[in-house]
Amino acid sequence: MARDPAARHLELGLYRNAGLSGDLLPSLTPVPGEPLRYPLNGIALAPFFEGTEDPTHACFRRAEPRVVFGGTDSGVADPARSDGTALLDDIWAGAPFAGKGALPARVRSAVDVWRSAGLARPGRRRPGGGDGTEGLVRAVSRVASR
Repeated sequence: MARDPAARHLELGLYRNAGLSGDLLPSLTPVPGEPLRYPLNGIALAPFFEGTEDPTHACFRRAEPRVVFGGTDSGVADPARSDGTALLDDIWAGAPFAGKGALPARVRSAVDVWRSAGLARPGRRRPGGGDGTEGLVRAVSRVASR
């Protein structure tokens, strides 16, 4: 559960550090000396069984405003369809990825589908032309080459 006094659904990003397997565990770094506690986007996550009176949230809204891979921001907004499915959802639906080259290939494929369907441009039109997706592919390629 998330410990936070907010009276609205918390917005948390999960894909930022996802591994090639699609595992979200890399987004959670344990708090040293505090078992089963993890910070996520500055919010403390802890187990239900503690019996604390601190304000908590059992549900949250996933929010990925920008396309980020391995902590590297591509500089591209994460567009969403009318049903709420975002570009990152389509990309990560292909996980687990067989190897480092598979993630950039999936990114290119997903971007091509979004472009051809006219769903949204992943990013704003740049002064020199293009919609910013070249930055997205460069960012994911850098991360995949690590």
